[in-house]
Amino acid sequence: MVISPFVCRVAKVVSVIGHPLLILPLVFSYLAFQHLPVQQATAISAVLISLVVLPITWRIYSKVKQGQYTNFDLSDQTQRSGLYPMLLLLSGLFVLLLFFTNQFQPFNRGAVCFFLLLASSYIINFFLKVSLHTSISFFLACVLYSLNAPFGILMAVFSILVAASRLVLKRHSLPEILTGLVIGLIAGASL
Repeated sequence: MVISPFVCRVAKVVSVIGHPLLILPLVFSYLAFQHLPVQQATAISAVLISLVVLPITWRIYSKVKQGQYTNFDLSDQTQRSGLYPMLLLLSGLFVLLLFFTNQFQPFNRGAVCFFLLLASSYIINFFLKVSLHTSISFFLACVLYSLNAPFGILMAVFSILVAASRLVLKRHSLPEILTGLVIGLIAGASL
């Protein structure tokens, strides 16, 4: 099947916007500012970005520059497996920080469910490269839907586009996308 250059360009844009390192802090910060006092929302968003997002981004960027990773999406299953321990460590530290600072309980539950999403993806990665773009976007769609149905529906539509973009760009196979979808929905429904 030949895909038009326009569709490929749109898929790249959707994939970049739907990248977990971009969409996750955006949605988390949006929710923080919706449900917490401004000072607390600012602090917890800054911690997420500085403790989790920036170190992971820097690690991936450095490895791509050194030629150890083929791309920023970590499309290679073996390369991705090497990043999961860092993802789990930093996400686990963030979960502990939320609990020890007695944050808004839905955030605590959401962070635990997200951590379990990552842990499941890591285990499954030994057999199949789960689409984290897909799983995280559908997880966020569930989170948003539970708090604001119209935003959740919009995020679900965007999640479908993200999943489709991963297929168009040939970053994932259909089983990898479907596995990501199932993991994201299970994690999101567990809130």
